[in-house]
Amino acid sequence: MRFSGIIQSFALFALLAAVAAPAQAAIMLTNDWESGTESWTHRTNAGSPNATLTDPDVSGLGGGTDALRITGGSAGSGHESYVYNDSSLTGDYINGFSSPITSISFDFYAASNTAAALEVYFRHDSGGASDTEWFFTISDLYTGWHTYYINFTTLDGWYNLDYGPGNQTQLLGDLVDVDEIGLLLTYQPNVSGQIYGVDNWAAHDTQYVPEPETYAMLAFAFISLAITFRRNLNEQLERALAVVRLNCQS
Repeated sequence: MRFSGIIQSFALFALLAAVAAPAQAAIMLTNDWESGTESWTHRTNAGSPNATLTDPDVSGLGGGTDALRITGGSAGSGHESYVYNDSSLTGDYINGFSSPITSISFDFYAASNTAAALEVYFRHDSGGASDTEWFFTISDLYTGWHTYYINFTTLDGWYNLDYGPGNQTQLLGDLVDVDEIGLLLTYQPNVSGQIYGVDNWAAHDTQYVPEPETYAMLAFAFISLAITFRRNLNEQLERALAVVRLNCQS
């Protein structure tokens, strides 16, 4: 059986999936840390990570631009820090802009250790018992820089400690008053001086989906792969039938 066609089809599909580009979106809010820490701060959620936030010009973040550097971690396990903005990125995400904010994106950096866990979160304070936080767990963590795109939809995985999984109506209802937004970072246990970074935080008015032409290319790749499998299967069946005929004639 020849595998070259199959390998080529798999390679084409993998390439198209890797380069699937999000749709263009207007940036409604942004932080790029070109001038200090830009109103970002932190607080301990568990343990005593002793996090510090700085805005280095590249030091220790493997890049060539300013970014928010997070240094933390210590002996023990379960240490967590909220790293967030409670001023310039807050407000009414649904009605407070020319169009609703429906997604966010950001770059995240990990030096020699990936985070033990990383969640995007926002807090809605109503001044009473209904204060609540929403979380989105990032499942794929890497060393170096990586870009993440998060849609504000419960179908993508947002959950709430008060509502459980919650529903889209509850999520949108709390997005009308975002009082802080950022990351919940869980450090690797028993490792001091862990280094992480955040850059190019942006809130958009469009949810991230592949471009239509990308869907077309992915469909072509699927069809090509199916044709290749079918052709090879037919060849194998013809060979098997030929062997059966020879055996019957002998």
